[in-house]
Amino acid sequence: NALNWDPDGAPDPADELIVNAGVPTTAALVEVSNGGSVLLDGPTAGAAFDQLYPGRSGNGTFTVQGGADLTTAGFTFIGWFDGSSGDMTVTGAGSTWVADLLVGVGRGFNSSAMTTGTLTLSDGAEFSGVGFEVGGRTGATGTLTIDDADATVSSTVTVGAFAPGTATVTGGGTLESTAGSVTIGSGAIGYGELYFDGGTVTAEGGMSVGNSGVGLL
Repeated sequence: NALNWDPDGAPDPADELIVNAGVPTTAALVEVSNGGSVLLDGPTAGAAFDQLYPGRSGNGTFTVQGGADLTTAGFTFIGWFDGSSGDMTVTGAGSTWVADLLVGVGRGFNSSAMTTGTLTLSDGAEFSGVGFEVGGRTGATGTLTIDDADATVSSTVTVGAFAPGTATVTGGGTLESTAGSVTIGSGAIGYGELYFDGGTVTAEGGMSVGNSGVGLL
C-alpha cells in the first residue's frame, strides 16, 4: 500500500529505503537499481519478497543487519543486466536470510559488458537456502564471502559457472551443502576459486574442482 510509506508512495528502484520495524511483503519483483539501496535494520525489521534483484540495472545495494530477517520465495540475482553492479550484505548476530530458490551472485546476461555481484555474510549472520551460483553468465563476475557466518544450502553450490567466480570462507564461517555438491569451475568457460582460512566447507554430494572449466582450491 503506497500510503504505508513515508513519504507517501511506493518506493522506486532508485530510492533509499530503510526498514527498522515491520515486514514489507510483496509478490512483485523487487528491483534495487540505479543507485538505490535497501536497509533492513534491527530485530523488529524484516522483509518477505518473491524475486529480488539488487543491481538489476546500474548499481544497487541491499543490507540486512542488527538482527533483521529476510525471506525470498523466488530467485535472487545480484548483478543482472549489462554493466550493472549489485552488492548484498547480511551481517550481525540474529540477522537471517532464508532463500527458497537459487541465489545468483554476478548472474550476468551473456554480454561483453561487465556485470559484478557481491554477497557478504558476516559476524554471526545465518543463511539457509537452495543453492548459490557465483559467476553465472558471460560478462559477469561474482564474489561470495562468508566470514564468521553460516550458510547452509540443500542443493548445489557452483563457483565459476560460465564466468569468473570466487568464494571465501574465513573466521570460523561455514558453507554446507546438505544434499548437493560444491563445484569450482563448472562450465566450459567457467573459472572458479574457493578459499578457506579458518572456515569449513562441507558437501554431502561431493566436491569437484575444474569440472568442465578451471577450478582453484
